[in-house]
Amino acid sequence: MQEQYESLSENSNCMKSQLKTKRPISKVLFKQALHSFINQFSQKMLNKKSHISILAVIISAILISGGYLYYGYSARQIRAEKGEELKAIAELKISQLVQWKKERTTDAKQMSTAPVLSKWLEEWLQEKNKNKNEQSIKQRLSFSQMENGYESIIISSVKGEFLLTEGSGIEQIDDSTSVKIIESIKKDQITFTDFYHCNTHQSIHFDIIAPIKNEHHTTIACMILRIDPTKNIYPIIQKWPTPSKTAETILVKKAGDSVLYLNELRHQKNTKLKLAFSLSRKDIPAVQAVLGTIGIFTGKDYRGVEVISYLSQVPGTDWYMVSKIDSNEILSELNILSTAIALFVLILMALLSLGFAYIYQSRQRNIYRDLWQVQEEFKITIQSIGDAVITTDKNGKIKYLNPVAELLTGWSLAIAIGEKLENVFKIINEETRNTVDNPVEIVLREGVVVGLANHSLLIAKDGTEKPIADSGAPIKNEKGDIVGVVLVFRDQTEERKILQQIKTSEEKFRNLFEEHAAVKLIIDPETRNIIDANKAALAFYGYSKEELTAMNLNQLNTFSLEEIKNAIEKVRTNQQNFFEFRHRLRDGSIKDVAIFSSSIEVDRKIYLHSIIQDTTKRKQAEIMLQLLRRAIEQNPVTIVITNKEGYIEYVNPKFSELTGYTAEEVKGQNPRILQSGEHSQMFYKDLWDTILA
Repeated sequence: MQEQYESLSENSNCMKSQLKTKRPISKVLFKQALHSFINQFSQKMLNKKSHISILAVIISAILISGGYLYYGYSARQIRAEKGEELKAIAELKISQLVQWKKERTTDAKQMSTAPVLSKWLEEWLQEKNKNKNEQSIKQRLSFSQMENGYESIIISSVKGEFLLTEGSGIEQIDDSTSVKIIESIKKDQITFTDFYHCNTHQSIHFDIIAPIKNEHHTTIACMILRIDPTKNIYPIIQKWPTPSKTAETILVKKAGDSVLYLNELRHQKNTKLKLAFSLSRKDIPAVQAVLGTIGIFTGKDYRGVEVISYLSQVPGTDWYMVSKIDSNEILSELNILSTAIALFVLILMALLSLGFAYIYQSRQRNIYRDLWQVQEEFKITIQSIGDAVITTDKNGKIKYLNPVAELLTGWSLAIAIGEKLENVFKIINEETRNTVDNPVEIVLREGVVVGLANHSLLIAKDGTEKPIADSGAPIKNEKGDIVGVVLVFRDQTEERKILQQIKTSEEKFRNLFEEHAAVKLIIDPETRNIIDANKAALAFYGYSKEELTAMNLNQLNTFSLEEIKNAIEKVRTNQQNFFEFRHRLRDGSIKDVAIFSSSIEVDRKIYLHSIIQDTTKRKQAEIMLQLLRRAIEQNPVTIVITNKEGYIEYVNPKFSELTGYTAEEVKGQNPRILQSGEHSQMFYKDLWDTILA
């Protein structure tokens, strides 16, 4: 049973892979061949444990490689996302600092330029109403200090000497602040100090210094808005917007050949304005920041811990912002991801092993059932296709006929098996009636696909003749040896009828074109070459068909090439179909022609079908009519034209000149409106009888 199936399946594969007829075989046969190929491939690959093991190893390697690549991709994505997060946070902090600085500048400007405060202070300095003015000044300063959260507001002289304060018990100004006050007065502008450690108060200050002027724009004092950085600035820097165990934002500046940390750090205490590193430590992100590096940087922070950071400068200051996070915190996410990927790959490999084991057992269990099913499907397919199929062995003896072949040859399968092909498949030339060479012999001899010559007739067992088209192909085994031939053919009777009908239809429409009385041309719109012309066109232009179809439309049309091209384009785009041109005939004469042209499609190419009408005589008649009309209108004699009922239809200008009536007034009137009264009714009756006679 299995050997028979292998032989049959082998033959079918050869038949379906090598059979190349001039016309396509049924799609069902092709699908069956594809199904058979897939079936054989799966049997060869999955019926041995070694093959399954190799396939499992290959797929496992693919899964492992895929997991590794996915891990690498995800790691890059996480690092990129963290970098973008660090950048966003740093830019947020910088924008907050810039905005805070703008707001404080506005506060200082408003307070220092307040006319009332300036007036009070000037009077106080001049010892006028000193107690009252001092109380007013302190109330004003107290309100501003409370409202804006300043540590204190100090008023100093133009020399930097202490005058008044509100918000703290300060009674003197340290030397460094005095220097800044004098500098602000010289520059005549609001000045910001940097973070500095005040030896007097043993704390860190940040001051905003603004000159105070009187109404004559003379500087009379200075206002110092003192800020406690631990309450107003450091919180802006230190607050991290997302949950994180290691992330922090740091503000630094360059101090000589070192980088100085300005704010308190998350992982190390008591560091503000104290912790500094040499600029030679280029592995530290803070050092890179003051050296001008902007963007993502990976290095070691002040603890010596590897971090990923984003570096940027704060605009308008000598400060630099460093937002950073420990690499280990990022790696912890990657470790979770790598564990998940590893577990996923292991589960897939386990499922894959179970799947292959199941497939192998199923294939072994169902192989004989599949063999029987494929054999039956193959038989059904061959029996169901619309073409006739005959197979032979290498000696040309018939092994199989499908039902269509039985019907066309008149031989049943039971009787035909073992017969020589030429006894069952008798073919002759339709025109010469000579026997055609046996295609099986040619295939066996040459080992190639062959087809029947045209006009072949199949003589059935009962003597009936049918036109056929066929082809033969060798059936080869795995070694490439020919073990038989497959012959596929079909009845062409109906096809011949359809072809004859098409031919008759073509002749009919050809005659309609050729014998039509109207002049007709077929023109290529791209080249303007004349492709075809009917008999009326040959008679009209005076050329033979060979001469006219070798000409270009430009040689007939007297209009310019640009006008001809425009007309062709209008026809192609359905903008216009009717034109009037002048054509030159062979004898040199020029004819006025009216042309109706339309687009037609032949073999997927567009042509112009043009019908030409000679309008020369009509044009001449129109000219004569125009001359006659001009003669009547310019005639010195009065002319009146009426219909047969006697009503006026036309009068010339001379009539209007003599009678005073316009053409519009007398049109449709009876000429009796012109009666003078000097003639009798009988006179007019005789006159009309004479006109109508």
